[in-house]
Amino acid sequence: MKRKPITVLMLILLVLSLAAIPAGAVDMVEPVGTVYAPKVTTPPTLDGVISEGEWNANAAFVINDWNMKAVVASGFIEVTEGWSSTFHLAWDSEYLYIAAETVDPDLCARIDGKEGDYYRMYFDFGPTVGAGAMESTVSIVFCLNDDGNGDPTKVSLCFADGTKSNVMYEPDHYGISVDNEKNLWIFEGKFNWSDISALFRANTETEVNPTEGMTATALAYYADFSAANYNWINWFGTTLTGYEAPAWFGPEEYGIEIKFVGADAEIPARPETTFPVTTEPPATSPEESKTEPAGSTAPGSGTSAPAGSDTKTPAATTDGKGQDGEKSSFPIVPVIIVAVIIVIAAIAAVIVTGKKKKNK
Repeated sequence: MKRKPITVLMLILLVLSLAAIPAGAVDMVEPVGTVYAPKVTTPPTLDGVISEGEWNANAAFVINDWNMKAVVASGFIEVTEGWSSTFHLAWDSEYLYIAAETVDPDLCARIDGKEGDYYRMYFDFGPTVGAGAMESTVSIVFCLNDDGNGDPTKVSLCFADGTKSNVMYEPDHYGISVDNEKNLWIFEGKFNWSDISALFRANTETEVNPTEGMTATALAYYADFSAANYNWINWFGTTLTGYEAPAWFGPEEYGIEIKFVGADAEIPARPETTFPVTTEPPATSPEESKTEPAGSTAPGSGTSAPAGSDTKTPAATTDGKGQDGEKSSFPIVPVIIVAVIIVIAAIAAVIVTGKKKKNK
């Protein structure tokens, strides 16, 4: 009769050991998946205000810790708590239209000589992407950008980017609004297909001809900065895999598939995936491996452009190694081994206890 408490104790230890295993120390439950970019006959007004009927509501999609993960290899643990963004896509024969409504608990507008919150979104219209091959993509960048008088709503650093050149856009190509009480900034912009095609052709020798039925894969990442000191405090993006490759996201793992459809196409409503995902911190301090994304000077701007055209995001791997073959800061393999040993030991203890009880 005294053996029964021991069996119960072993089961409790088993449960506790499983609960103590980190879940990869990154967010993400599932990728963004398929999204839609409807053709528009009336272009959206680029004023930083999402007006009713201006963008197709069913085509909107949310990115947050449900479908994004932090770049652990650069020292970050999880998507910023409370951060989320609703994206809108549309197109016509001349432009690709993009809008993002972003809730960021720490809004940081970029000023001359310092970085600030920004997006980079990679597109592959091929698909032509190989492992880690940013040079076979074209990307667009937009950010909060202070005008020098404390107003981040007048100007943005906004450009389309290839690996060989980029195209800067003037304020007639975008509109921004900021609501500091709600920690919200909204970007609406348009990007010339002629520029996108030229940049993509230079990288891949492939033309981009926007038509109904065209598809593209995409990756969106967000660089999060602190308004207190302009320090880079987080980096996270969409990807195809989650816990299988916790250290990196890379261009071969976009996570977003865009279908370009006609103006009258029926677009199914997306399911709600907005509740937060909680994770455990890694065993290794983020400060041990943090490196900031490289910058480059944008032509004609005279300032450092965030994550410029020579920047290469580390390729995703499934073995926890980076592009140089170095192990990531998060020791996922040892954790798994230890967890397995704990589980086996607990099960063995339960079996032995049971056998002893039978022998009595």
